[in-house]
Amino acid sequence: MDFKRKVVNMKKILVILVMLSFGLSLLGSVYAQEQKFAYVDILKVFNEYQKTEKYDKKLQEDKASKTKDREKSVQEIKKLQEKLSIVSKEEKEKTQKDLEDKIKSLQQFENQATMELSKEYNNMMEEILKEINKAIKDYAEKNNISFVFKDAAMAYINPSLDITDKIIKILNAVK
Repeated sequence: MDFKRKVVNMKKILVILVMLSFGLSLLGSVYAQEQKFAYVDILKVFNEYQKTEKYDKKLQEDKASKTKDREKSVQEIKKLQEKLSIVSKEEKEKTQKDLEDKIKSLQQFENQATMELSKEYNNMMEEILKEINKAIKDYAEKNNISFVFKDAAMAYINPSLDITDKIIKILNAVK
């Protein structure tokens, strides 16, 4: 009985060893395949992507529009301040209230404008970075590249592995 148990245990060990060696040979063949690497300068891609320039221009226009609206309010406040110094006592109280309301309204406008511009900027950044990452992923898959590194964390990178200009070209070709 003891001998049969040893034989069964040895058979189990033999099966495990065969499976293990088969698994290792498969693993070895996977690792034997050539791994391709590349890197991309995300900042350069971002700055040279035409959509970034287009969105930046739109943000500047929106900011200029809000600044223009703000300046109108500031001028109204200045007029009320000037009026406050020359009006009669009866009108002074009403003018003072109008002035305080205008100042409060201006502060609310500034807060809202800042939030809107910030939200617009964040949405723009998110959209552009998604497009950049998708272009990198698609390029890597198409060219059988296993790893694409962002250059910020690299001490040295062989220039032949740089796909930055290729990614920029792909992104700017899409209309």
